[in-house]
Amino acid sequence: MLKRPKSIFVLVLFYLSTISVLSAKHIVGGELYYECLGFTNGDPSSGSMRYQIYMRLYRDALGGGADFDSAPGATLTASVTIYRGNDGNAIPTQYLSAPLRTSVDPNPGNACVLVPPTVEIEEGLYVFPEIDLPISNESYYIVYQRCCRSEALTNINNPAISGATYFVEITPTAQQTCNNSPTFRDFPPFLICANESFSFDHSATDAEGNRLEYSFCSPFVGGGPDNTNANTPNGIAPDPDSPPPFESVGFIAPLYSAQEPLGSASNFRIDPVTGMITGTPLIEGQFVVGVCVREYDARDSLLSEIRRDFQFLVANCERNIEVDIASDSMNADGAFVLNVCGANDILIQNNSTQTAEVDSFFWEFDINGSVQRFDEFSPSPSFPGAGIYDGRFIISGVSGCLDTGRISLRVVDAAQAAFDIASDPCESETVQFNNLSAVPNGISVDWQWDFGDGIGSSTAMAPQYNYMDAGTRTVSLTAVSDGLCRDSISQAVDFFPLPSDLPILSQQGQGCLPQTAQYQVLYPFVDESYTVSWDFGDGGSLNGGSVNYTYEQAGT
Repeated sequence: MLKRPKSIFVLVLFYLSTISVLSAKHIVGGELYYECLGFTNGDPSSGSMRYQIYMRLYRDALGGGADFDSAPGATLTASVTIYRGNDGNAIPTQYLSAPLRTSVDPNPGNACVLVPPTVEIEEGLYVFPEIDLPISNESYYIVYQRCCRSEALTNINNPAISGATYFVEITPTAQQTCNNSPTFRDFPPFLICANESFSFDHSATDAEGNRLEYSFCSPFVGGGPDNTNANTPNGIAPDPDSPPPFESVGFIAPLYSAQEPLGSASNFRIDPVTGMITGTPLIEGQFVVGVCVREYDARDSLLSEIRRDFQFLVANCERNIEVDIASDSMNADGAFVLNVCGANDILIQNNSTQTAEVDSFFWEFDINGSVQRFDEFSPSPSFPGAGIYDGRFIISGVSGCLDTGRISLRVVDAAQAAFDIASDPCESETVQFNNLSAVPNGISVDWQWDFGDGIGSSTAMAPQYNYMDAGTRTVSLTAVSDGLCRDSISQAVDFFPLPSDLPILSQQGQGCLPQTAQYQVLYPFVDESYTVSWDFGDGGSLNGGSVNYTYEQAGT
């Protein structure tokens, strides 16, 4: 039995590294966004706006790392720094309360894929205290930095000592118009399947309905691996967080880049208008990805930019249902090929896996222009005769997923092997075989003869054969129809030839009585299976292929 190439899926193996308690390698993504609440105290003359700022962090809840900062029992408090412009002068640090925690569905966007119990992604939503920011001709940057990323990351250099910077910018135009930043709709699946096409709607919403433009962009590093001095710029949780400009992560070039974070061969793309991410990941591993959304007003002025830093784990996946049948091969189009010889009622063996997850089966075959459907687990459809019949096999899963396999079933009318001996085995030293096989019209037949003596064979239709010695042999003929169907027959063939003139060696002469003569049959096929009788002319006789006879009476 051969299985479809695609469908050879194996269980996902996770290689997430062991994570130290303080290094916070549990974070697998994050972003910040804001909401403008209007003028401070509702007074336009205040010259400032009030903002509600949010931060979402995502963690591998089973990865062994620390909890969210500020969570009950966490070692560190989540601290966020606000900068105006690039002068490095921080507005007093914001210290955040425990986040609102929710679980994120790790399903990779395919209901037919099994998600192992070792995957659990958790979202932590931090809601900042409301803050008033004077309207400025410079941007505000709200910054959160944390180390470190997982050393299992495949596409960047030194991931184990590379932290992350999550930030959002409030531009002067956004301040003046009390603009709200876009917000992402959904978080991407953490797990995606290697060699499977992938798509995810990574779009955002915008309260003002402004034009949004999407792109892959570089995530930033932040903080460092210093556990002892955790709040220093090189510490795991800088306080204050370092100001802009920020340093991009170091992608491993030329295979990876910010625009091709899963490698160029994966053809991973994001639509700049819709935010739809598509591609086929080819390399297994864990990859950091950055997505940016830029918001423009009607005059195409940049209002804001939000960016999400997240990770994909690309692994081989096992489907919870997968079509499979007992077949001879797969053709170039990925269809199961079944070859059947001389039968109209055909049992098709269903070898599909995970049958506990299956809700229903059905089969369809195009039989002389009429589509016939079968609902059995392993059906036995009836076909009217030789030909090629196209079909498909569909599994419906309890989770709502489907898997479909196409079938090319070939019915061949096989030749029926038969033969006899055309020559007289008692008279001819060459055996002529007569092929009596029944051959249906329109098929080609290959012939395979075995003459039963351990030596001779032939592919001729009606061969001749010269045996080396006499005897009874079991001769076999196999007819192979269209290179597919085989039919064999065997029968005993007697070969005991007799010559028309029997050659004899005689050693005798004339002499005195008693006179002994030697006689021998020289015919090469004569052996112990032959009866040779001698009459010596004086009334005496003997049996045997070689004899000695003594004459006791005078005469000729």
